[in-house]
Amino acid sequence: MKKGLLIITGIFLIALLFFFMLKFLIIPQLRGEELPVLGPPGHKISPFTLFTQDSVLLNSDSLKGKILIVDFFFTRCPSICPTLSRNMKNIQDKLSGINNVVLLSFTVDPEHDTPSILKKYSEKYGATPGKWIFLTGEKKQVYDICINSFLVPVMEGQQPQDFIHTDRIVLVDGKGQIRQYYNGLDTNVADLILRDVLKLLKKS
Repeated sequence: MKKGLLIITGIFLIALLFFFMLKFLIIPQLRGEELPVLGPPGHKISPFTLFTQDSVLLNSDSLKGKILIVDFFFTRCPSICPTLSRNMKNIQDKLSGINNVVLLSFTVDPEHDTPSILKKYSEKYGATPGKWIFLTGEKKQVYDICINSFLVPVMEGQQPQDFIHTDRIVLVDGKGQIRQYYNGLDTNVADLILRDVLKLLKKS
């Protein structure tokens, strides 16, 4: 009788221990694998229409349902932009076998960076047509997209050809929600983005 009671008590304690592990350890860890939704509640990327490096108007509606990887640069940038663009090329290569992902590079110097200049720049960094798209347009519109949609800073510097912009790369899911910001100068950023893109694809 006592032996049976001990067995039942043992089973109960093991079940209780498993319950607490499940509730306080396993489930939180699983939840931790999910990327957060960033920005104010309900925030999404607003619709936009801009010119690509091929002088074609791109309407953001054509990107619905796609995962976006976004950076901000300008072709005359002598400092961080070459590193950003090299890392975007690495990201493009890492994601070459994944169809539902598009890379977008917004120039913060649209008055200079015309489609033809962006075309040369895109070829310099080995952008795959349709996979990595460079965008330009009216300056006010571009800055509004950067600041109010992607929630990143951009402004003119003190010199005529100087622009202050973020080194962040932004991950946007298929619903237009910001899911992560990355240090675009990090040598490991391509691996980090690949990991998180696979998480989003797994959840979709």
